[in-house]
Amino acid sequence: EVISQSGTRLRFRIFNANGATTWGILDTRGEGSYQLEIIDEASLIQSLEFDAEALRRTLETEGRVNVYGILFDIDSANLRPGSGKILDTLADVLKSSTHLRIEVRGHTDSTGSAAHNRQLSMERARVVTEVLSLFGIPLDRMVAIGMGADSPIATNDTEEGRQQNRRVELVAID
Repeated sequence: EVISQSGTRLRFRIFNANGATTWGILDTRGEGSYQLEIIDEASLIQSLEFDAEALRRTLETEGRVNVYGILFDIDSANLRPGSGKILDTLADVLKSSTHLRIEVRGHTDSTGSAAHNRQLSMERARVVTEVLSLFGIPLDRMVAIGMGADSPIATNDTEEGRQQNRRVELVAID
């Protein structure tokens, strides 16, 4: 299935017989060269311990925390399965700290145009606030902000760095 196509970039996914999905990005570089990135869900082992108390403490003492594990389709604001546990934990933290107001900041890597990345990160931040509101967190305690690729925490020259840059950040509002 082709997800999007723009300029020299094609984003696609292949649904495998075993139920997993293979994601890909094909980028033609000109002069007969290309770059192909493949992510095969079947080979990923996801394990994440998420300590709600540590998250609350970090938000209250440091004022911000990066949250990984809120999963979106490639180049989309559609939430993927596997995000529910973390979102549920975030909702529990916000329910137990009723004084806490937060900015939900969406971040992307530098792949794609700056305008597209800002829009995508804003859509993802909005989705997170909407889901948290379904868990009972009032929307007036959350502000969605799209940061695009403007605040990287790692290099965008490697897949590992780009993966770290694709994140949701919670920032306490005074």
